[in-house]
Amino acid sequence: MDGISAAASIIALVEMSVKVLSLTAEYSAQVKSAKKDIDRFHVELEAFIKVLRSLHELVQNTEATKLGTFRSLTQSIQQCGQDLEHLQMRLEPDKSQKAMSRYGVSLPLESDVKLGLAEQDRYLSKLSYASGANFDSNERQNEHYCLSDTRNGVRIHIKKGIFWLNGMAGTGKSTMARTTARTFTKQKRLAANCFFSRGWGDLSNTGKLLSTIAIQLAATSLMLKGYICEAIAEHENVNRQSLREQWTNLIYQPLSRVRSKSKSPLVLVFVFDALDECGRQEDIRTLLRLLAETEKLEAVKLRVLVTSRPELAIQLGFRAIWGDTHENFVLHNIASPVI
Repeated sequence: MDGISAAASIIALVEMSVKVLSLTAEYSAQVKSAKKDIDRFHVELEAFIKVLRSLHELVQNTEATKLGTFRSLTQSIQQCGQDLEHLQMRLEPDKSQKAMSRYGVSLPLESDVKLGLAEQDRYLSKLSYASGANFDSNERQNEHYCLSDTRNGVRIHIKKGIFWLNGMAGTGKSTMARTTARTFTKQKRLAANCFFSRGWGDLSNTGKLLSTIAIQLAATSLMLKGYICEAIAEHENVNRQSLREQWTNLIYQPLSRVRSKSKSPLVLVFVFDALDECGRQEDIRTLLRLLAETEKLEAVKLRVLVTSRPELAIQLGFRAIWGDTHENFVLHNIASPVI
């Protein structure tokens, strides 16, 4: 990179910095709880612009290209440009919403998050994620969905807390789960999903299940992300905690802090496929009990689709759930042409 190219790069960085500065001001007005962090960032960015302008004057001097530090300077300029582009994308309202809403959930919520965005990213990165858990993950790109004319007789309407779709092997449970997850994604209601698979590493047990769900939940809204990250900050050993403790800290308590601007509760959908393939029977029963507890939430109502074979451990797990919190549908009792 010669002096002219470096000068052009610095000019572009200054222009981008000014745009980021403007976006930061807009963002600060919308996110009151992060105002102090954003104001501090605002001051730092203004100082950074001054440095860039000084560098611009430096590289306009042809003698500057002869300096031994010039090469490292130009590399720093390039890296800085990449960082600013990333920051600009995160601050743009439309791009930020797209990036933060992996499943497109719309959350009209009030926030009281105390952690700054950089701190949130740092804490969230400490959670473990089960690769391939998502219905639309790269690992599952060749798996099938229901055809439009093959599910007229079976439509999943989750009216109660948990809808258990059970059936023998080969009855189409996973296909319907994927199709349902995709449908709720289009409706902007899918908050989290995990497709278990026996013998498939992290997806054959519940070890990374709740941290995976927490990461997916965090992607639905900045507010929920903040609550989850505050929980991680308070319980830094959360990856090693029991299933119940992880559920309480990463899922239940953040959801219980939600305060919606709407009078009606916010409905979020979870999808768990092949629950019978996620390891120990006691873990399965514990997970069902934890899911049933979400009925106590006020501002948020979870609707959960669970698919599995009708194994005894799962049947007993559902029987142990108190009240009228679940419904079940036996898929292998339906004629094949309907499915």
